[in-house]
Amino acid sequence: MLVHAKNTGDLIAPDINARSALWNDRVTNEIGRILEEFITTKQLYYLNEESSETTFSNSVGNSNIDLTIINP
Repeated sequence: MLVHAKNTGDLIAPDINARSALWNDRVTNEIGRILEEFITTKQLYYLNEESSETTFSNSVGNSNIDLTIINP
């Protein structure tokens, strides 16, 4: 996808359930570690900011598993 989108402004909003302390979740899971590496190697940025509100909530709990990712 990123190869085809070269030289354009891109917004990626995946439903990936990636937990990472980098985007203010309490823990980092394996998917989060993989996504951290992908974001870094592709020189992308995530827009999630620290907040008292989370991006996901259900009867079991809440977390910041939903991301908004952009390219420079």
